[in-house]
Amino acid sequence: MKLLIVDDEVIIRNGLSTVIPWKDHGFTLLRPAASAEEALSRFPGEQPEIVFTDIQMTGKNGLDMTAEIKEAYPQTEIVVLSVHDQFQFTQQAIRYGVADYILKTSSPEEIINAAEKARSRILSRAGQRLGSKPDADKKTLQISMLEDMLLNGRVSENGELNELDSLLPGIRLPLSPDKLLLPLQVLMISLFSGQQDNLTDDAVSKMEQELNSKFPAACLRKGQKMLAVINLHEVQNPNARLLETVEHIEQELGLRLFISAGSVVQSLHQLHSSFIQAKQTHGYRWFAGGARLVTFDQIQGRKGIDLARSPEDEARLIRALKSGERGELRLLSEDLCTAVRANPQATPESFHAYIQLLLMTGYRWLERSARDSGAEMPASGLRMPSLETLLADPEGAFTLHLEEMMNIYLTWSDSTNLYIKEAIAFIRGNLVHNITLQQVAAHIHVHPNYLSDLFKRETGRNYIEFVTAERMERAMAALSGTSLRVKEIAKNVGYEDMKYFTQLFKRHTGLTPSEYRSNC
Repeated sequence: MKLLIVDDEVIIRNGLSTVIPWKDHGFTLLRPAASAEEALSRFPGEQPEIVFTDIQMTGKNGLDMTAEIKEAYPQTEIVVLSVHDQFQFTQQAIRYGVADYILKTSSPEEIINAAEKARSRILSRAGQRLGSKPDADKKTLQISMLEDMLLNGRVSENGELNELDSLLPGIRLPLSPDKLLLPLQVLMISLFSGQQDNLTDDAVSKMEQELNSKFPAACLRKGQKMLAVINLHEVQNPNARLLETVEHIEQELGLRLFISAGSVVQSLHQLHSSFIQAKQTHGYRWFAGGARLVTFDQIQGRKGIDLARSPEDEARLIRALKSGERGELRLLSEDLCTAVRANPQATPESFHAYIQLLLMTGYRWLERSARDSGAEMPASGLRMPSLETLLADPEGAFTLHLEEMMNIYLTWSDSTNLYIKEAIAFIRGNLVHNITLQQVAAHIHVHPNYLSDLFKRETGRNYIEFVTAERMERAMAALSGTSLRVKEIAKNVGYEDMKYFTQLFKRHTGLTPSEYRSNC
C-alpha cells in the first residue's frame, strides 16, 4: 500500500522516511513531497492510498491540500502531522475528513500504528465492494487484504466465509451445519541459502502456478521471499506433496528453493500466528543443511546451544588471529559453524550470541596485546554482525570480523616476530616471578619447543639467557635510580638467593651490585 509524506521541513521528511522500516510493515514509501503543490502535482500519477501531511507549510497549507485530495480521491486516508500549538488546526482538519492526527514527536511505533489503522480502514471498505471491482483491481485488493491478514492479523468484519471467497477464490468450502472447516497453512518460500540469484517475477509466477496445481493457494511476494497460504483439506501427506512441488519448480527454474511452514490452523484469525511461525522457522534456513522444507513443529522445541567457550576454542581463536593467514581464520570459522549447525538444540539467536561472545574474546585479547605492546586500539571499537547478516553467510561474516581484528594486530608488528614480541611483553611484566618457558608458551598459545627456537632465532639468546639479561637490566636501573637495598632489588627481579644474584650480576656487568651503585 502506497504512502506519501508531505512536509516542508527536510529533517521531518528524512526522519520519517529513514527511521521507520515502512517496507517491513507492508507499505511502499513514495518519495516524500516538500510542499502541498508538489504532492498535488504528483497525485494523479502516483495515487498514494495514505498521506501523512503537515498543516503549516510554505505556500499552500496542508488543510487546503487535504480538501483538494478528498474531493478528487475521497478514499484516500490522510493523517495530520501535528505539533502542540496546532491543535485548533487539527480540529479543523478532522472536519475536512482527515482520519487521524499524530504529533511529530511520536515514537516510530505510534507512527506505524497510525499508518496501519489507516490501512485497516481502507481494506475494510475494500472488502465491502470487492465483488464490483474489475479483475485487475480485484486482484490488487485481494493481495492487500491477504497481506494485512498475514502480517498484521486483521480479518475484516465480513466473516470468514466471505474472506475466504475473496482471498482464495475457487476453493470449494466443506461446510458443516455448525462450522466452517478450512485447514490452512502459511508457507515462506525463498532461494536456498548461499545462492547469488534473485527471485524474479517469472520465478514467483511459476511457483504460484505450481502451488495452485497441487493445493488451492493464495500467494504474495515480499522482497526476495514469497508468502503462500495453502488449503490442506483432503490433502494426504502434505509435506510430501510440498517437496514434490518444490522439486518440480526447481527443475523448471534451475534454482534451489527453501520452504518454511507454520502450523496448520483451522481459522482465518489464526493465519497471523501461522505466518509468525513460518517466519521464525525461516531463520533456520542455514541450519537446515540440504533440507528443502522445515516446519515449525521441527524447530519449536529447541533450547539453544551452550554458550560456554572451551579453552581449546579460545586458544585456537587467538592462534588464528596471530597467524596473519586468512585461510586459518576461514578454517576456524568453518569448523565452529559446522559444529553449531550439527547441534540439535541450535537456534539462530543462540548461534548469534555464541559468535558475539567469541568475537568479544578475540577483542579482549586484542586489547591486552595493545596494552602490552604500547599500541593504540582503533577508536571505532568492536563491530558485531547483525543476526540477519550472520544467517545470510555465517562463515563469511564471522571470518570478515576476525580479519578486521587480525589486520589491527598486524599493524603493530615490526621486524620482531609477533610471537616473540608478545612473549617479551609478558616476561617483562612478570620478572618478579619464576616464569618458565612453558608458562610463556601457554600465555601466547604456542608450543614450548617452537617458542624456544624463536627466541634463539630472533634474539640470538636462548630463553634462560634472555630472561636473565632482562632481570639484570632491570636491576641495573634500580641500582642507579632508586635507594632500595640490594636485597630488595634482587627480590624484585625474581631472586631470593642474594649470593646467586650477585654472581649473575657480576657476570653480566663485571661489577658487584654495590660496586655498580658506587660507580653510578
